[in-house]
Amino acid sequence: MEGIDPNFEMWPITLTRSITGSKIIRCPLTAALQVLQDPPSLIELNPIVLSKTADHSNPALYSITERLVVFGYFQTQTTFTGTFSYRDDGVDVDVNAGAGTKLKTKWRARAVEGGTEVFEEVSVQVCPKFYASLVL
Repeated sequence: MEGIDPNFEMWPITLTRSITGSKIIRCPLTAALQVLQDPPSLIELNPIVLSKTADHSNPALYSITERLVVFGYFQTQTTFTGTFSYRDDGVDVDVNAGAGTKLKTKWRARAVEGGTEVFEEVSVQVCPKFYASLVL
């Protein structure tokens, strides 16, 4: 995937992983695509998001702030950027989370019997590796 080198795993410095998941939801394909291709709506589906701001010069670039609980006790906030690229069947999001952490997320939707299948594939490159417990 562009932006993430799958061969660049310099243990113990860098960790690269991919995670996938899908769910069938009861809605028309057009409704699912409307949410996936509207960055504010997609961002707001994440319950730990505190705020989002579109870049004035690039409407596909968002600054996103999340609330994190570290080690089950300490609360903190992190801000990162996400660039949205629209596809006919969904959206790609390139995330630069800082500290050498990058994510490439593909959201796709397709009509199936009983509704719409929404599919997510996330590739994560974490550097330094000890941040992995906070990201994955």
